Amino acid sequence: MADMGEAVYCTMLLSDNYLPGAMVLAHSLRDSGSKAKLVVLVSLDSLKPSTLGELKAIYDDIIPINRFVNRNPANLYLMNRPDLISTFSKIELWRQTQYSKIVYIDADVVSLRAPNELLKLETHFAAVPDIGWPDCFNTGLMVLTPNMQDYHSLLALAQRGISFDGADQGLLNIHFKKWDRLSFIYNCTPSGHYQSLLVEYLKLMQNRFPEPQVGVIGISRLNRWKAYIPPRRPMHKFDHRLMSTHLVLRLLLLLNLKLKLEFIMLKLMKPSSKATNCMTLGARSRPKFHMY
Repeated sequence: MADMGEAVYCTMLLSDNYLPGAMVLAHSLRDSGSKAKLVVLVSLDSLKPSTLGELKAIYDDIIPINRFVNRNPANLYLMNRPDLISTFSKIELWRQTQYSKIVYIDADVVSLRAPNELLKLETHFAAVPDIGWPDCFNTGLMVLTPNMQDYHSLLALAQRGISFDGADQGLLNIHFKKWDRLSFIYNCTPSGHYQSLLVEYLKLMQNRFPEPQVGVIGISRLNRWKAYIPPRRPMHKFDHRLMSTHLVLRLLLLLNLKLKLEFIMLKLMKPSSKATNCMTLGARSRPKFHMY
């Protein structure tokens, strides 16, 4: 077991399917030179003995936890993510009071470098903002201080199934109204939407500009180690110009929309000329009364 007050890296494994991700995460932290202990929370009822054996080969502490299933999973099915039904188990992190600090990283994340500075971060709870809307934090990487007060509060919410997305992210965002924001470089969440265009453009330009020191990068909630990735066509030498043009057009479109909204707001706030003329005419035609 770890010494009292030790700061550790931690992940969680509830399914054999995520074993490759958990192993890659551990090796990527070790290969980056991290000396901190690696901890994994496991549910014994859903993992094979062989899976536990492989985890013991690289993780320092393997801690059994109770798998917490969301009894109100309606929002999970709305998101088409029934696979997240047991992610409420993540509240068990706050029960690990034998550690002074936990840097939690999801098992589907690859560490490009060990973010050891987070182990010394003075914070009650910190995370990286999620991409898109609404403004909330992503639970793929969190810096937390274990304590029973937060654990019991989270347990009460979990038992009632309170979560805006039906999973751990909705639950934790409801509880932690105040949280410290970490830089996006600590948890780069890939997206299949238009944001990926910007990423592709930055990849092309990385030889012309300094590359940011990214901490970890998410592999998304798909098992990328099992997914089929079709071969990509060679990038045309002029494609970066098309991407630049596309980005500029998007910015101009957003600027045009902003100006239109401001114009509409001004029109709504400014009284019409007809109403102003009527008010002026009424003021001029008002009879004057004199007191004698």
